[in-house]
Amino acid sequence: MSLFAKPSPTNQDELDVSVPATRSDILHECDIMEDAAIAYGFNNLPKSMPTTNTVAKAHPTNKLSDIIRKECAMAGWTEALPLILVSFLLYFPGMN
Repeated sequence: MSLFAKPSPTNQDELDVSVPATRSDILHECDIMEDAAIAYGFNNLPKSMPTTNTVAKAHPTNKLSDIIRKECAMAGWTEALPLILVSFLLYFPGMN
């Protein structure tokens, strides 16, 4: 999966993972866990019920952007993601 991991020097229960610039699909920790689950095999993971109940709903910002995106598509516009809108830290994570 082109991810490089090593044990964390500060916490023995954590891994430090380096994501190369070629993996632009990895934005959050959950994307790394998804890759690990795919590599291990989803069917090999033990099935269990969560210990807590939660109620989920769409974040107002995401709901608004979905409405705007739908209206723009119905108007015939095409959504694009030019490089000017892409995070610099996504391609150069060491540059803070």
